Amino acid sequence: MKLYVVLIITCFVNGGYKSNFLFELTGKINDCSCDIDVVDEFNNAKIYPRISSLVLKDFFRFYKVNLRRECPFWKDSSHCGIRYCQVESCNEYTEAAQEFDCEETPHQDLGYLNTTISVSSLEDFALWQAYDDAQDLFCRLPDEDGDAQYVDLRLNPERYTGFKGKNAHRIWHVIYKENCFRPENIYEVYIRSSKLTGMCLEKRVFYRVISGLHASINIHLSAKYLLSDKNSNLLSQCGTGLWGPNIEELNRKFAPEFTNGEGPQWIRNLYFLYLLELRALVKASAYLEQEEYYTGNEKEDAETRKAINNFLMIAKEFQFHFNESVMFQETTLDGKSLKEEFRQHFRNISSIMDCVGCDKCFKVALIQLNVTADKPTNIDRALKYVQTAKENSAEIAILPECFNSPYGTKFFPKYAEKIPSGETCRCLSECAKKLSIYIVGGSIPEIESGRLYNTCTVWDPQGKLIAKHRKMHLFDIDIPGKITFKESDALSPGNDITTFETDKCKIGVGICYDVRFPELANIYRKLGCSLIVYPGAFNMTTGPLHWELLFRARACDNQLFVAGVSPARDLTADYHAWGHSIFVNPVAQVEAQAEHEETIIYGIVDLAKIAETRQNIPILKQRRTDVYDISHHHL
Repeated sequence: MKLYVVLIITCFVNGGYKSNFLFELTGKINDCSCDIDVVDEFNNAKIYPRISSLVLKDFFRFYKVNLRRECPFWKDSSHCGIRYCQVESCNEYTEAAQEFDCEETPHQDLGYLNTTISVSSLEDFALWQAYDDAQDLFCRLPDEDGDAQYVDLRLNPERYTGFKGKNAHRIWHVIYKENCFRPENIYEVYIRSSKLTGMCLEKRVFYRVISGLHASINIHLSAKYLLSDKNSNLLSQCGTGLWGPNIEELNRKFAPEFTNGEGPQWIRNLYFLYLLELRALVKASAYLEQEEYYTGNEKEDAETRKAINNFLMIAKEFQFHFNESVMFQETTLDGKSLKEEFRQHFRNISSIMDCVGCDKCFKVALIQLNVTADKPTNIDRALKYVQTAKENSAEIAILPECFNSPYGTKFFPKYAEKIPSGETCRCLSECAKKLSIYIVGGSIPEIESGRLYNTCTVWDPQGKLIAKHRKMHLFDIDIPGKITFKESDALSPGNDITTFETDKCKIGVGICYDVRFPELANIYRKLGCSLIVYPGAFNMTTGPLHWELLFRARACDNQLFVAGVSPARDLTADYHAWGHSIFVNPVAQVEAQAEHEETIIYGIVDLAKIAETRQNIPILKQRRTDVYDISHHHL
């Protein structure tokens, strides 16, 4: 099991910040027998330092959560309000930055998990079992439906994510109005503290627990606020952002003048919850002291057990614990039924939390690579950029067209490989597995049965080949005085459309010239794709004319995200690529674009943005297929 403690946030004091109402909070904590000052002193001197160290231990640092569970109560259309809201990947157990040598034997099978986290052994995590009695569960466990994953809480601190608007308010409204015990004839969402005195102790305790949790969350979000984007919700290129305490936000959440005088009481409820949980830990100490806290690291597990026992010893020394003995007098029918209501309400609230948005966003990396005549160098540089993408929390890395060879009909036979047994494929597979990331392998020359193809491979985080797209439309053009090129002199066309599924959405694949054909993109939309990726190498003639235009058009026509990934421009090469890798959103806005040099850019795919765009401008529903069909027959 995990150890849960709600900590009173001290960062404003320790950081030298001042917020008047926090320091004026004194006196008794309602329904308890101690003062706020006593709790502050005990927490700051004895509990907080121990907890701060304890939560860095692997047993508590890695937490199992189900990020795919659907909201069971309403359709969630929440957005990523800012670009940092997605759950960050975990790289802690990947090896340090290194060069991938594709000529050596395959990497050891280290049992890496999915994109959420990489660890050395899946079996170790499987042994972290919960020992709760299923009949007495007060919450819905993350792996009840078998779709839970481990995340690194150090990489995912509780902080402001931009999740807001009507869906955010709806969650707390449903919790307070439908899952809290309430006095009769009180219709406001938040019950004034003066109205709680008429409720029985058990119902009052429940409300104060929820209110304390709410206060804890709001304090965390104010303590770690995205200061660099305080006045902006716009998506742009990704970065780490500047995080820190936002005193204005804290005051807005709790100052009496902004909360009808209730803010200080909400913080008292946090103190109350602190005491309640401290008492729960002491009551469970006999069990907690026998836990192994197993992670597979014997030395750290021993340190964790020692730290837990020390923590529990200190907790037992506290003299003013919450007195739970007067609650749930099970000699009466009301006491037994009330306890069951508690359990049901807590389970409902844990399910409501599945309606919190922001897991609908994920980051993609567009790698604009400088391609040379040296194949091993090209592969090595590509893999290094994929590692950079992973380190910046991208879930999908996209390489450019012909990333392992110069672009040109005379080069295709020399650089061609079999798929998936060739050198490039082996390296991409190992890299995807090593880093636990999806890789869209741009394209490489493929040879099969004596024919050459321009082929994109897609690899999942386990290193498996999950899709292969052969360029369908060959680049045969003749612009007098500017460019003449005929791919069909060397290549054969592919005859299949290609999609692949990730844990977030379905993605369609095209290559370069394929982007000029709107029928293909429209098919991808009808198949349910949320993103289309086009590795492409437009030239210095067609690039300035049509590159951005075509990607914006495909995004606009189909109301989805589109990524175009080009090689970098090299004026010493036979073929001069336009560059300008581009990421376009469903309303045809360019959210990220490179220049012509080697670089990596990022885009955030916000699935809610697709839904909103299609609801606002429902072009798919408005198509006049009856007229189109008649017109076709008259041609």
